[in-house]
Amino acid sequence: MTTPPNAVVGTAVSARALGFGFQPATPVLDIESLDIERGDKVFVEGPSGSGKSTLLGLIGGILTRTNGALTVLGTELADLSAAKRDRFRSDNVGFVFQMFNLLPYLSLLDNVLLPCRFSRVRAERAGDSAEARRTEAERLLGRLGLAPELARRRVTELSIGQQQRVAVARALIGQPPLLIADEPTSALDARTRMKFVELVVEECDRHDTTLVFVSHDPQLANSFDRTLSLPAINRVADLVDV
Repeated sequence: MTTPPNAVVGTAVSARALGFGFQPATPVLDIESLDIERGDKVFVEGPSGSGKSTLLGLIGGILTRTNGALTVLGTELADLSAAKRDRFRSDNVGFVFQMFNLLPYLSLLDNVLLPCRFSRVRAERAGDSAEARRTEAERLLGRLGLAPELARRRVTELSIGQQQRVAVARALIGQPPLLIADEPTSALDARTRMKFVELVVEECDRHDTTLVFVSHDPQLANSFDRTLSLPAINRVADLVDV
């Protein structure tokens, strides 16, 4: 595996001259340098079109950089095949997508336990038996404000805000060293949003999980170690229609 020049040892994310474009002549992201230390809780802000979701997709191995270098947890993702990137993500990254990506025919509990089915590493971290893993899933759902009697319901029976909480619990199970969250509070009312973020940060602190969290709500930034402004570091942001 290759490592970016001048990368900080022990960082969770390190990028140098990182570029991405869906079309070669139309760059979306151009970041000269970025380091996120392991265990950091980072709030990412910026207007629509500034590259927030693109950056998350690159860090999570869903997208592959066009140029430059990007290491995540010491691994240069572009050196991996698509199958190995999927395995890396399953083992190491909890991802909360804007559209949740929950399976409608499964219960809350089974949706949360999905990462344990796809990753032996996550399963072992979540518990040494199926019962222990179910207990951990129930604990996470409870921590995020979902009553125990909801656990066996299908996710289609839930409100959008409740589905969002299930998606976060699924991302947290199995103690992934990196949690990526793309607008995970968008369906929550302002009164509960701050408390919800505090709970997520506390869960990450339990296992020194690095958190990269995107939101349009600047009031949430105070709950994080640092704020990353995409317009400030993305050298093509001013070329994008926002």
